[in-house]
Amino acid sequence: MLRCEKFYRLLPAIRAIIAKELVLNYGISQEEVARMMNITQGAVSQYIRKRRGKTIIKSKNLENYIKELCENLKRGSNFEEELCKLCAKLQGEVLFLE
Repeated sequence: MLRCEKFYRLLPAIRAIIAKELVLNYGISQEEVARMMNITQGAVSQYIRKRRGKTIIKSKNLENYIKELCENLKRGSNFEEELCKLCAKLQGEVLFLE
């Protein structure tokens, strides 16, 4: 399985972590987070309420990577490009706990 295929399986959980971080810790509105992530506000709400993205991910550095990604998004970075960077950083480090 290619790196991106593995990462794709993690995407709902990663989106949930990012959405929660941006809304709860950065004070960005759900609407703005939805725009940044190119998803609907309803999806952001479901991520925050744990109705989507329930896959558990274990990574020593994931929290730091997510904070860096959120800072970059806040500065106007492209979400898809940031996901690619995150995918590369997580290579060989992520465990799927489903």
